[in-house]
Amino acid sequence: MKRTADLVVPGKLPSTGPYVIDPSNVAHIYVSPRQRAQKTAELTTEEIAEWDYGAYEGLITKEIKEKKKDWWIWTDGCPPSEKEGGPAGESPEEMEKRVDGFIAKIRARHRECYEKGEDAKDIVVVSHGHFSRCFIVRWCGWPLETGYHISADAGALSILGYQHHNLDEPSLIALNWFSADRA
Repeated sequence: MKRTADLVVPGKLPSTGPYVIDPSNVAHIYVSPRQRAQKTAELTTEEIAEWDYGAYEGLITKEIKEKKKDWWIWTDGCPPSEKEGGPAGESPEEMEKRVDGFIAKIRARHRECYEKGEDAKDIVVVSHGHFSRCFIVRWCGWPLETGYHISADAGALSILGYQHHNLDEPSLIALNWFSADRA
């Protein structure tokens, strides 16, 4: 299987030109501080870190549900760790605020390009499952818990953009793209 980074090479996609992601059109790259995301890129920002699991850090869903039977991250979030200096945990409201703030930053960069009469430059975000799902649904203006219905595969490329090149019409353009020779 090729990594997503291998998609940034000449290709044969007539609607996007010679590249899936044209490196000459990339204006910014944001990467989660988690090690697995850093292996894909070199720049990091806490703004796009995975959902802070707090007291549930390191547990799988089944283990969390043993502690709290009806737990659902999309409405319950994650409580803070009881260990001193442990993860703070993050509520759905906190996650939504963080994601919305990051989206506002991206849209401001795009708006600046349009106001200068330039096409919006691409922005690459390398992150994780829950953050990616939250990012996709909030980009589209949907409620955070709608992220439950999105499957953002590890190592896949998803593309967000605007209908009709209109900044007031954000949309999901592609989800879970892999290279053609993916095994």
